[in-house]
Amino acid sequence: MKQEHEHTPEPGTAPQVSIPAPQSLQPQPRKGKGCLWWSLGCLGLLIIGGLVAGSFFVGAFSGASLSTLGDFSSGNYATELPAYDEVIIEGDALADEKILLLELNGVILHGTGGGGLAGLSGDFTASEGIEAALVQASEDDSVKGALIYVNSPGGSVSASDDIQHAIELFQATGRPVVSYYGETAASGGVYATASSDYIVASPPTLTGSIGVIFETLNLRGLMEQYGVEQVTFRSGEHKDILSYSREVTDEEREIMQSIIDEDFAAFKNLITTYRSVPETSEVFDGRILSANQALEAGLVDEVAYYEDALAILAKESKVSADYTLMTYQEPFSFADFLYGAGYTFGQKKGIASELQDLLRQRSQVMYLWQP
Repeated sequence: MKQEHEHTPEPGTAPQVSIPAPQSLQPQPRKGKGCLWWSLGCLGLLIIGGLVAGSFFVGAFSGASLSTLGDFSSGNYATELPAYDEVIIEGDALADEKILLLELNGVILHGTGGGGLAGLSGDFTASEGIEAALVQASEDDSVKGALIYVNSPGGSVSASDDIQHAIELFQATGRPVVSYYGETAASGGVYATASSDYIVASPPTLTGSIGVIFETLNLRGLMEQYGVEQVTFRSGEHKDILSYSREVTDEEREIMQSIIDEDFAAFKNLITTYRSVPETSEVFDGRILSANQALEAGLVDEVAYYEDALAILAKESKVSADYTLMTYQEPFSFADFLYGAGYTFGQKKGIASELQDLLRQRSQVMYLWQP
């Protein structure tokens, strides 16, 4: 390879003049990697800063819209509920007649959702998200009815009851609700949708499991094996009821059973009120049922498929043939992205953290089928 050397003119001679090559053809000096990474870092900071500022800007305006939600004309929702973006599943976004599709998928718990479809957060249903969707739909005159797709083993008593109440309030606006039971629609999934105007179960559905369950753990033996002792200071005799560090007393068993009996009575009353099930029915022993068994017991109205449930709702809603099927989705939030990334990347829970999660999940009274 030839090397170019700078030419120094001899004294008394005129310097040689050369015409510079176009910029794109001139050899470019190689920049150091430090400058490159510094430039990329600055660019990244600018992008992140802009997105964060934008999320706060959008959040400020979306926060202002929250106050218009959560009323149903009865004033039962004092807390702010999330506002959703409309997502068209089939049909025209500008249609005058719409049907709302909501899904109860996985265990039903409290929460607003996880950045996706209304009420869904990973592998569980967030009750406040379903409530918010029904509130928003009730304020939209173009929404003529709601189809609830259930694929859930149930969940917490409180969260299931909140969804059931929200469905009743939506129905009170004069719009029908049809529920479709998918692969599993048990316990709290049945409770939440009991007031539906019509319930369709798919042929392979597993449903039923009407009842209440509460479980706790006794880790006393395990703690003794590893020399762990829990020291508890309490204000009253039963303040540490169901502590996992000791045996459950007979009096504590009576206390918990009275709570379970009360919640079960509410469940049973709901079913006998809205479904064609007598009080003496065997379904109240907590058994799981097939679709045909549920139909025979009066728990569902028909064994059919999703499209049949949708057709029934369209007829009950009195919509035209060109109606639009839609749902709701949470608007994108950069804050959600940051939080999601924080939980997704590089985090590994220890044994103590996993044990705490297990104890917390089991320390709830549940309308739940848990085989």
